[in-house]
Amino acid sequence: MASVLLLNAVPEALAEDSVNTKNAESKDDKAKAKKSAVKPKKSQSNTIMLEPLEVKGKSDQKLEAAKQEVAVTPGGVNVININDLHDRNVSSVADFFRYSPGVYATSQSGNDEVFISSRGSNLDANNYAGSGVKILQDGLPVTAADGNNHNRMIDPLASSFATVARGANAFKYGASTMGGAIDFTSPTAHDSPDMRLALSGGSFGQFLGRGTVSKVFNDQFDGLLTVEGKEWDGYRAHNKQDRVGLYGNFGWKLSDSVVNRTFVSYIKNNQQLPGQLTRAQFAANPYQASTQAVGGNYQVNTETERVANKTTWTIDDKSSLDIGFSFENQHLYHPIVDKSSSLMLMVV
Repeated sequence: MASVLLLNAVPEALAEDSVNTKNAESKDDKAKAKKSAVKPKKSQSNTIMLEPLEVKGKSDQKLEAAKQEVAVTPGGVNVININDLHDRNVSSVADFFRYSPGVYATSQSGNDEVFISSRGSNLDANNYAGSGVKILQDGLPVTAADGNNHNRMIDPLASSFATVARGANAFKYGASTMGGAIDFTSPTAHDSPDMRLALSGGSFGQFLGRGTVSKVFNDQFDGLLTVEGKEWDGYRAHNKQDRVGLYGNFGWKLSDSVVNRTFVSYIKNNQQLPGQLTRAQFAANPYQASTQAVGGNYQVNTETERVANKTTWTIDDKSSLDIGFSFENQHLYHPIVDKSSSLMLMVV
């Protein structure tokens, strides 16, 4: 009996030992779990703090200032942002002024020979004179002292924006013309990307190409250069156009309130003129050129060099003073004589 009792007692002892072992293991597991739960606190204490990252974008402060000024102007003034025109065809200022109220601009043959009328001005003038509207670049006049533009037209895509002041609202620009004034403002390196390339094409052999590079060298100096070209076969006979343009400006910040900027431009524009048609000729073939234009090889070829300098002193938030000058030289080749008719007259 005693031996049997011993045998029965051993399993009970073993069972107690196994229970104690399991309890000990469970305690160890809980202790390990507690330690593992504490570890993240140590990792939190070793968190790396990153320095603040500031992202700045370029903004056209002149454009915003012009919009604010127009918003408080009671008269007929509007601002045309060139960036809004890149998604559609703009081959001349006729396309540029298409949605500008109060301004009528059209080209008789689709080239840069554009007729502009603002508030009824220039209705009795020809294309090349362009009287009735004063044109400026960066606040400096392009229109001559006699009020005419003399075969001088602006490439709208070479600007950042344009301010159209109709009628008496142009007194700010010193314009006494009935149609008012149009001021084209050039882009600078401060409001332009470092590099930009634009290519576009259209019907009748139209091709437009433009490349711009700009750089802000330091707090004082910046520069921008644009090269553009246009080729067009025209929708009429004897209506081709070939244009090359170079535009640049260089800025020098003399102080926090005084900035000097130099503008340089070169434009070579060769255009064939198809001439006018009679009603009968237009009904027969509206795409033909006049016999006089073909016989005389009508053209208007201009080569223009312009240098301008402007200094702006910002007195306070509401006032500033601009001082500048511009010099422009133009070469014109403009044959509009029917050679066949002149020869016939000489024979007679």
